[in-house]
Amino acid sequence: MNTAMIRQTVRRIDDWLSCEPVFCADSGAVAGVTSGDGVVYWYGEIAGYYLAYLASLMVETSKKQRFAKHAARQVGLWIRECWTSEIATTRIYTGKSADWRNDYIFAFDLAMILKGLASARACGVDAWRGRQISEFIKSEFIDERGSLRAVIARTSNQPPDTWSTGIDGHQLKSAAGLIAWGKHSNDRTMYRLGQSTLQSLTRGGICDWPHLPLHPRLYALEGVLLCGLAKPGLMAPVLTSILISIDIVTERTDVIAQLLRLALFAQMEGLLVDTLALHLLDSIDADGSVVFRVNQIDEERNTWCAIFARQALHFYNEAICGRKVQSGLCI
Repeated sequence: MNTAMIRQTVRRIDDWLSCEPVFCADSGAVAGVTSGDGVVYWYGEIAGYYLAYLASLMVETSKKQRFAKHAARQVGLWIRECWTSEIATTRIYTGKSADWRNDYIFAFDLAMILKGLASARACGVDAWRGRQISEFIKSEFIDERGSLRAVIARTSNQPPDTWSTGIDGHQLKSAAGLIAWGKHSNDRTMYRLGQSTLQSLTRGGICDWPHLPLHPRLYALEGVLLCGLAKPGLMAPVLTSILISIDIVTERTDVIAQLLRLALFAQMEGLLVDTLALHLLDSIDADGSVVFRVNQIDEERNTWCAIFARQALHFYNEAICGRKVQSGLCI
């Protein structure tokens, strides 16, 4: 594989991620989905990923390091603004939408915001401290047993029975975010909440959560690594089993990126890993944006697909060059 070509592709993604409509330099707003030159909706969870992405640029001592530090401060200010006067909407649409997610607030989303803020602050960036979000979690997301709630409702409607509204393996990534936040902010309540969530989800041992759809299943495996529950190399058999059971051509790009990251953390190599990388490279347009599915024609572009793909390809290039990738950097 041509490492110079991969580096060039990563830079193209960086360029797309650093400009409007994805990132608004004036307000610090981060789009979840864009279409052409416009924003479909902004998304708090994705702002958390974006902060972690910016932190990764600082860790890499990227040429965009100065941009990353400034942007992280701006994103922190935007999140603060969203939470200062009222509880932020899950997805902030530019037009009318009947998105059911906006009837609820998700623990996973808030944990990813806090994880992103902790990542930025760990790099020395004076980003917003996120106190309103952490206090909101303490007051609303801890049940009578002291356990984490997956979701709370804004309305009287019952949440749908889907993976994002439940406490399951994917919440290990939430636990990782809460633990990271608790450590960095010296917040014992949040740290204990993350630890208790981790212990509850692994009480029967660590599994690979085969009952979950692939996207949250991979969140679970990422949480396992971020929480230090297993050595990365032990995941190779699980990932191999997943890879030989799916059709890469029809899979979502964010999922392919998750698979590639996990495979690299597990120090896997060979045809299966190379095929994931090639598929990701095929998903990237000339402007650096990333399609949601390679076999699907759509003008919309997902910011999180680009963030995940960018990190996966960067790690892939590092592995080709003989450098070890660190699972603790997983966005």
